[in-house]
Amino acid sequence: MGIDKLSQKVGPRLATVIYSICGTYLNMSRYNNRYKKILQKLTATQKWSSDEFSKYHLSHLKNVIHEAVNYVPYYKSWAKETGFTENDFTSLEDITHFPILKQKIVKDKPELFIHEKLNKFRYRWTETGGTTGRGLKLPIELQCDHVTWAAVWRSRYRLGMSSNDWIAQFFGRNFIDPRRKKGPFYSTNYPGKQHFFSSHHMSSETIYDYINSINKLKPAIITGYPSVLARLGSYMLENGNKLNYRIKAVWLSSETLFSHQLEIIKTAFNCPCYQIYGHTEQAASISSISENELAVDEEVGYVEFVENEYGHQRIIATGLHNRAFPLIRYETGDFVTRWYLKSGRRVVDRIEGRENDFLLTKSNNRVNTINQIFKYVKNIESLQFKEVQAGEYKVSIVPANSDYQDDIYTIQKEIRKLADGEISLDFECVQSLPVTKSGKLKLIMREYS
Repeated sequence: MGIDKLSQKVGPRLATVIYSICGTYLNMSRYNNRYKKILQKLTATQKWSSDEFSKYHLSHLKNVIHEAVNYVPYYKSWAKETGFTENDFTSLEDITHFPILKQKIVKDKPELFIHEKLNKFRYRWTETGGTTGRGLKLPIELQCDHVTWAAVWRSRYRLGMSSNDWIAQFFGRNFIDPRRKKGPFYSTNYPGKQHFFSSHHMSSETIYDYINSINKLKPAIITGYPSVLARLGSYMLENGNKLNYRIKAVWLSSETLFSHQLEIIKTAFNCPCYQIYGHTEQAASISSISENELAVDEEVGYVEFVENEYGHQRIIATGLHNRAFPLIRYETGDFVTRWYLKSGRRVVDRIEGRENDFLLTKSNNRVNTINQIFKYVKNIESLQFKEVQAGEYKVSIVPANSDYQDDIYTIQKEIRKLADGEISLDFECVQSLPVTKSGKLKLIMREYS
């Protein structure tokens, strides 16, 4: 039985004991002396030039490729078929010898990507949430965890967070009995200074429990999915609820952040909002360096921005530290619209979304980057498009207030312009939207997504 299922059975208060025991182990394994040394190194590399990062990438990629073509079945077979040897990799440009690796290939045959000489004492098993379809179970080398979390905390420290700060987390964990009607709707990991809040019990009826708990606990930082914190913020604004203290920041991750969500969150919590982009496979990390910019964490993975036929810069990632399950030129499914160099690092304004976040017109033409229209949306908390057929969508919306009709008109007008009138939208108001197993909200639902 998993820890979250056990927590459902024993209730939030006893679950705090369970999470605190696990938190003690996590502190010892994740934040040990090796982690501290890596964090020191990553603090120093903030001042590196792009040439220094290129040397770092080349050295680590050579190690990744050596391990892959000698000990990983998929790459051994590919190298034999193509005649590639590790000696063919002498510069960063040579990474293009490898084809871009589709997620479907990895999910269909994950066993082909596992290192044949895996040391079971040096890795842990984890599973992706499957936001875009099937999940993926894979091993993660412990040293990879150290690098990834050192990059996360470097970003947090850079923007004013302290290791002594308590964090309230609003993600998709299903750890409280779904039948529970009364609070508390959180459990605590005391060694990790974390309060885990259930996103599944949040409603207009329970909002006071959530606000009262936050005001009592006074976490300095709130983290979570944008869709969940936008829902919480919307309830707060609608009911006139406010926090009775000033939080340092809200950190958002794991979903595309839309402008209307950001507006709700910043208004409700009255603090800076930052982002961390990453994924369970730990092949790439991009984190905030200010409220308006994110920088590639060059030490975590080698990131390529590869333009597709629609002008998007796809995020293609090669992990540098997970020898247990190496992914070379892995297609993350995410993209940005532009990037630029700043102080030696690649910088982006925002993560634009997933490549399958597009609408189809009646002529089967794509309408991309539809998230751009949400900068005009002010009165809708969240929405979801469900494809009926090409050019026809049912749009479910959760209103933030009674003025949502203005936003419906705006969405119709903007999509009409983008699609030359070849998309029809049928709107409906709902109280909540369906989410994935991991609690994430998908923007567009289609049978083949």
